[in-house]
Amino acid sequence: QIVVSSFFPIFGMYRWEHFTFNNWVAVFSDTRAMNGLRNTIVFASIASVATVVIGGLIGYVRVRTNHWLGRQLELLAWTPWTLPGIVLGLALLWAWALPPPPFNLYGTATVIIIGFIVKGLPLGTATLQAAIHQVSRELEESSRVHGGSWMATVRLVLLPLMRRGVLAAFVVVFALASRDLTIPLLLYRGGTETLTVALLYYYEEGMASTLSVVAVIQLMLVFALLGLERLTRGRETGGGQ
Repeated sequence: QIVVSSFFPIFGMYRWEHFTFNNWVAVFSDTRAMNGLRNTIVFASIASVATVVIGGLIGYVRVRTNHWLGRQLELLAWTPWTLPGIVLGLALLWAWALPPPPFNLYGTATVIIIGFIVKGLPLGTATLQAAIHQVSRELEESSRVHGGSWMATVRLVLLPLMRRGVLAAFVVVFALASRDLTIPLLLYRGGTETLTVALLYYYEEGMASTLSVVAVIQLMLVFALLGLERLTRGRETGGGQ
């Protein structure tokens, strides 16, 4: 229904004589929607990459070592999921809005990205832990025995075998960030709004058809990433055969 409504001027009234692309033209001409789309892609991409790096390090320490720090980092990574979204958003608001400059990051892209990282870290860490578990420890030990450094082992042995897990973690975190409303709603200023903030604005203004277009664009972002992940998986499977 959302897809169909994006091509009609009145939500719920679907007649061929009313079919139009005006809603799409209006959205792509709207500064609010285009800023939201650009910010969503940029913020979610940066947050996803950062989460993959942080979650991968946490997962590696937890899986490959018996150090007590691994358990504590894993517990810390899952802590955000014990909090309701509104509480997490308010915590970030108070943490970054009260300090004096230059530590006051309220309304900046940085604090929104930090919020996305914190919210996506639990699933990102869990996904990468599973990927690390699937790589035999003996492969790393063989690399080290033959003179490979830890960085070389990770880059040449571990990461290539974890490609699917890394891409899956990226897609999961990107999807979570791109559909999140609480964090950007509490932390944005003009110019740093995301698509979800634009969606809320159109809803409050009663612009249901425009809202449908933005919702379809948001879905297309996630489906595009899922398609990329499946394409990559298919090529790897084909190459393996």
